[in-house]
Amino acid sequence: MLADREENMVIAFIAPHERISIAAQSIVEASGYPAKIYLGDLQQGVRAARQAMAEGAKIFISRGGTARLIRQELGVEVIEVEASVQRTLAYVYKETSETTRIAVAGFEPLINLVAPVCDVLGRTYRSFELREKSSFQTQMDRIGKWGPDVVIGDAIAYHWAQARGLDAYLIESSLETLLDAFERAMLVYNNLCRYILAEEKLATVLNCSREGAILINREGVIEEINRQGCDILSQPRDELIGALLSDYFDNAELNRAFRKNQTARNMLVNYRDEKLALDHITVSADNVTGGASVILFQPVQKIQDTGNVIRRKLADSGFYAKYTFDDIFFASEKMRQLVAVAKQYSQTDSNIMIVGETGTGKELFAQSIHNAGPLAKGPFVAVNCAALPGALLESELFGYAPGAF
Repeated sequence: MLADREENMVIAFIAPHERISIAAQSIVEASGYPAKIYLGDLQQGVRAARQAMAEGAKIFISRGGTARLIRQELGVEVIEVEASVQRTLAYVYKETSETTRIAVAGFEPLINLVAPVCDVLGRTYRSFELREKSSFQTQMDRIGKWGPDVVIGDAIAYHWAQARGLDAYLIESSLETLLDAFERAMLVYNNLCRYILAEEKLATVLNCSREGAILINREGVIEEINRQGCDILSQPRDELIGALLSDYFDNAELNRAFRKNQTARNMLVNYRDEKLALDHITVSADNVTGGASVILFQPVQKIQDTGNVIRRKLADSGFYAKYTFDDIFFASEKMRQLVAVAKQYSQTDSNIMIVGETGTGKELFAQSIHNAGPLAKGPFVAVNCAALPGALLESELFGYAPGAF
């Protein structure tokens, strides 16, 4: 079981000394947390954290100066184990008196824990805060010159005092504080899992789209792009992330829409030797998104090819002109005259516009005119104008000369 947990390890506990390491290990074995214990104080702890990171750790737990160094040198957030207030209070109350000279030595969190206890109990003490490693020895020399009866501190101060024959008390963490740190780490882990799952779902949705999709911030920097976008731009994702959108799309209408944070659709932009249909969609201008925008784009040629494929499939599935004038039933004289006019128009090569409200039979008349005319043996192509960008509608209906784009 332990081997399985280590394979799935996401939490690394960096223990500054062996006693806390043993206590943490007992919690992991009893609870089944996806964690692994590493032993190392200060720089050794930083090296242990690097090893844990290489082994797949995402969340780190440590305490005192070791936690601070890991945070500074590796740039990762560290859940810090708190010292036990109860143990500190019990020691100061039982083992010292008002005349005992107490040196409180350690990093800022430890000073903030012990000093108030000494104040409440009326003890004589001095604080020696450890900050940078280069100043450790100076602080230790100051402690030696002051000559305390006892040194209360973290691991580095405790070991230093013992090595010089001074009475010392190590501020330890109780099982309760260790368990609390693991619980906080599991909370972070669960939130991380939900975030990763949501991110994977979003990536799946974006990558299923036929369009390229780019997320840009208000500075015009590309923050995310889907797989289709990379394919259309013929660029690897690593090079696109962090680049400026203007490095790839230079269009006055797009620049204006981006500058004014406005949605603009059906734009035509040049990219290398290709024409792209592009939409600029504003997400929002709140503090969360920072006024981000989404760019949707795809090659014009691909839109046209897709339209041709759909038309062929529709024709194969029976979408052709199947109605004739014989299928139009009527009783009024006005409708008889309208049919007669339509029959006359069917013999011309000119474009015919049929106008009427929804449900009046425009499609019925269009197919009847087609089947009654000289092009009856040709295809009957229905075009959904609402699905086409405005700039392409004219070329779809009337064609265009080679090189027009």
